[in-house]
Amino acid sequence: AALCCDAHLVPPQNDQRRWTAIGDSTEAAILSAAAKLDLSREKLVAWPRLAELPFDSTRKRMTTIQQIDGSAVACVKGAPGEIFARCVAIRLRGFAAPLDDEWRRRAEAAHDAMADSGLRVLAVATRSVDPNSQVNDGWRVEDVERELTLLGLIAMEDPPRPEVPSAIAACRRRWCLASPGPSTRATARA
Repeated sequence: AALCCDAHLVPPQNDQRRWTAIGDSTEAAILSAAAKLDLSREKLVAWPRLAELPFDSTRKRMTTIQQIDGSAVACVKGAPGEIFARCVAIRLRGFAAPLDDEWRRRAEAAHDAMADSGLRVLAVATRSVDPNSQVNDGWRVEDVERELTLLGLIAMEDPPRPEVPSAIAACRRRWCLASPGPSTRATARA
């Protein structure tokens, strides 16, 4: 997932005590989690990016193609439903196993449990690609984002935006002004 990010983390500078992020906040969260697992930007550059199929709101996923141990590898992250539909295998204990109905059900249940807890969930998958399968010096989505191996799910909590409290207060004020009085409610129920 960290390889499939365009954001950057910037270490504290001058009087700052906190790291800052440049780019998408979701990708910054992924990079922060990777750094906590000792996968720093310096370690990730050992696997250079060969190409990118940018996030698309129709596809609901993003793919990068990385050079990993001499092979071209597609790293895909996105909406779990979109990723699950393109997976044929799942990584278990370091090995790929068929993504049968039982494992698919487990993956979907894990997604549902996290989503029901209010978390935003992304799925991550991968597959080796033939570097010679490029068309006109580019990669085609339909050739790359298929027959994937599911690596797992990433869940994150989105903090409320700063404008949320005032928006909720405005809604409450409008609702209180617009709601019918007690006699109207009783008549409506009768």
